[in-house]
This record gives sequence, C-alpha cells and structure tokens, in this order.
Amino acid sequence: MVQHTPGPWAVDPEFEGDVQAERATIEIASAWDNSAPRIRKQGRHAPSEDECVANARLIAAAPDMLSALRCVVAAMDDNDMCALRRADACDVEASALRDLILAAEGRS
Repeated sequence: MVQHTPGPWAVDPEFEGDVQAERATIEIASAWDNSAPRIRKQGRHAPSEDECVANARLIAAAPDMLSALRCVVAAMDDNDMCALRRADACDVEASALRDLILAAEGRS
C-alpha cells in the first residue's frame, strides 16, 4: 500500500488553490478547475475561485485531521471518552471512525 506524502501540508501562499508539502518542494494537489467552461456547458457545477481556495484549505488540513482522528479512536478504544456514555453507541461511532481512517489510508 502506498502511503500519502507526509504533512504538514499548506495552501500555496502565491496560488491559493494549490496545496504543497515540505517547504513548497512537493505539490500535493491543485483545487483549480481549468475546465470550468466545459463543465458549465455540460450543466454541471464548476467551483468558483473562492470554492477552489476553500477546497485547497480542506485538502491541506487532511494529514492533521487524519492524525487527530487516530487519536480520537485510540481514546475511544481505551474508553476514556466513552465512560459516561452508552458503550454500544460509542462502539458504533468508533467503528465509523475506523472506516474513515481505512478509507484515508486506501485500505477500505
């Protein structure tokens, strides 16, 4: 299984729709949609410039969110977060979070 490029990732300060890693030496993704006119002609939604920038911010946050999600699942497994709640509900939530982690790691 191929691993993702390690974070931190950040939005390129010059081209806000692009996401970079490792001090701007690796481009992770571009949220810019250069095919917007063709997409709109087909009657589909093409993101605005502001939406592309928002998408880039979300992509840039992905490694940190995955790390936080792993911490939450570990705490749930230890029942630290679930002691005052119904255990079965907590198990369902932990299972859903584990599925998200597997999907992010390409193992779903």
